[in-house]
Amino acid sequence: MRGFPFFITFLLAFNFSYGQCGSSFIVLSSQEDVNSFSVNYPDCTNPHYLYISGSDIVDLNPLSQLEQIKIDLRIESNPLLESLTGLENISLGNNNTRGILYIRNNPSLISLDGLLGISCISNVGMDDIKIENNASLISISALSSINVIVYFVEINNNQILTSINAIQDFSEIKSLIVKNNSQLETLPNIPFDEYMYNVEIIGNPQLQSLIGLEAITKITQRIYINNNDLLANIDPLSGVLDGNTVVEGSSLLIEINDNELLTDISGIANINPLEIESLSIIDNPNLSTCNVISVCNHIQNNGTAQISNNTVGCNSVEEVFVKCSTTFNAVVGNVQFDNNQDGCDETDFKAPNRLIDVSNSTETRQTLTNEDGRYRLFVPWLGAVNVSVNEEALTENFSSDPSGVVINFDDFGSYSENDFCISATQVFNDLNTVLFPLDNARPGFDTEYNLSFANAGTTVLNGQITLKFNSERQSFLNAIPEEEGIEGNFITFQFQDLLPFEERSILIVFNTLPPPINESDDILIFTAEVKPLDNDFTPEDNTYILEQIIINSQDPNDKLVAQGTTIEPQEVGLYLEYVIRFQNVGTASAINVRVEDELSANLQKNTLKIISSSHPFSLEIENQNKLIFSFNNIDLPPEMSDPEGSNGFVAFKIKSNNNLEIGDKIVNTASIYFDFNAPIITNTVVTEIAIPPSDEVSFSGVINLHPVPIKDFLQISSSNGITYLRCEIFGTSERKVLETSKKTIDFSSLAAGVYFVKVFTNKGNFTKKVIKQ
Repeated sequence: MRGFPFFITFLLAFNFSYGQCGSSFIVLSSQEDVNSFSVNYPDCTNPHYLYISGSDIVDLNPLSQLEQIKIDLRIESNPLLESLTGLENISLGNNNTRGILYIRNNPSLISLDGLLGISCISNVGMDDIKIENNASLISISALSSINVIVYFVEINNNQILTSINAIQDFSEIKSLIVKNNSQLETLPNIPFDEYMYNVEIIGNPQLQSLIGLEAITKITQRIYINNNDLLANIDPLSGVLDGNTVVEGSSLLIEINDNELLTDISGIANINPLEIESLSIIDNPNLSTCNVISVCNHIQNNGTAQISNNTVGCNSVEEVFVKCSTTFNAVVGNVQFDNNQDGCDETDFKAPNRLIDVSNSTETRQTLTNEDGRYRLFVPWLGAVNVSVNEEALTENFSSDPSGVVINFDDFGSYSENDFCISATQVFNDLNTVLFPLDNARPGFDTEYNLSFANAGTTVLNGQITLKFNSERQSFLNAIPEEEGIEGNFITFQFQDLLPFEERSILIVFNTLPPPINESDDILIFTAEVKPLDNDFTPEDNTYILEQIIINSQDPNDKLVAQGTTIEPQEVGLYLEYVIRFQNVGTASAINVRVEDELSANLQKNTLKIISSSHPFSLEIENQNKLIFSFNNIDLPPEMSDPEGSNGFVAFKIKSNNNLEIGDKIVNTASIYFDFNAPIITNTVVTEIAIPPSDEVSFSGVINLHPVPIKDFLQISSSNGITYLRCEIFGTSERKVLETSKKTIDFSSLAAGVYFVKVFTNKGNFTKKVIKQ
């Protein structure tokens, strides 16, 4: 909800109906509108939106019939209004939406006491409270009656406000911005031990301390401590990010600028340097000590930093680094992959993005190797320090030499270089591929797909990927990179020099043909296969089958699962591929986008793997099952100005629990946040363990194929008057590989992978997908 004046213009142009307010937008733009409220809206007690903005409004008592504002209450730009008396009876929000409260640009308003009775009845809290530009405001104590989560709180430009303690009664705050309050002396006590998005304390010349922020343990987007003239230290932030939890990517912006008396920034020492995207320490004339461990390691890892115009010792990045080198000990080194099994040397591959553990007897810190396979980390310890490649970063069949090293530091200022050589316990090929849609398939429209493939083995591989599609339902338009060839229903792509640990993606665009060729609920079937298959360590993941249901009208913000609404019992414990898509359908660019996905209890949380995304992101895992994808500074344009660029996605795969049975369901829903707006809730994706709803259902319990997955032999049995006649076995390319009338079928000569068994009986036939291990 950006741009109040634009929104007011729109609302005033809206053709309102009088009487019951229903879902009305009610705008009161004069004292006459306020006085006539009970006449114009005699039965209105609970409008969705109420906007009070008028140059002559002085008295809100005629609004005493109001009991509830369901979504949005804004009291803005009322130059004569001194009191909010008349609103004592209202509650804000409802059970399903977050409330919004804006009190802005009211220069005569003295207090918020007219809201003393305000409460919030929303189950999901409030989205936004802004108290801004109220020159005469001396108290906001009335807000203490709000005791729910308030996601974004801004207290800005209130020139004589001395206390904002009322907001400490909120049950939780995700973003706190306190800016340009000339007389503010203290901050409220924020009693949280959870994460926040932003803490911005800017331009409060009487503020002497950040006391009140001690309980905050994580800040994910911004820490801005700027232009606070009397602030000497930032110690209360010392709990932020303590524990050095590594997330993928980085997103935290830190600014500590223009603080006249600041001498100490050790309050940010515990922040994980891997989560710092950029750092600014500028124009603090009494600050000479910037060599705290988080700053040192951010610089050590070549992170973005601006350090200038402080005092000697903190006047440049170079000065700070020199002091870091004498204050702490440094562990550095290279990580390589031994591709020729003769020990690592300069001819072997670099190993980027490998997680390195550095620990003493009580604490572990971590860093990642850069694109050249090099790691660097300062540590604030003496004595024995252990360095190793993180075990979880070494996938199956890989080991590290050495497995770890112990360094003994006698004094600070020491430097120790230790290299690690990753080698395979065996030489093997291992390719895999995944295909997922970036759009829903709609008749008459173009649809994009992401075809990803990766080398999880130990050898450099050349090969090809084939994608089979239905050319009667879709027309192939283009691919990036371009295809090698297309023949009938098959598109072929070649790849060269795919290194171990490397993943590549192909963007493919089809047009889904219009009705009557395609109608809602028709199914598109794709088969992707990456080769070579010979001697592949896990051949079952060289082939990927996507079944996509055609729909018509769609919400552009949704969640998809590539396996569809059902999986068969033999697929339990295998990967499910999810795609969460988002589109900015607003009127302005979205600076930040956040996707939250609470995983089903029927998924194995520790098997999560990221497949791909449209934009860089950071990933946080909360309570082991809530995924938080943060696309910070994405600047996603609105659909109206850039239809294609307004879209984004993130795709991941995760295994279902091994003990699921027929009838069990895997249920997932995601929430998508665009900047500070209320979340968009996606559709709920349900995948049920079931026998496919086809002609096979009539054979349920009377024709059985077992065991599944298959190792060497498949047994077919029949009962209840159904006579088995014969079967045909097809590979994923639809090439028949076997035909027999035997009930015991020898699969031992067939390569591992996906097959289709077509069973013929005296009552008809059906086809079943099976997996050969």
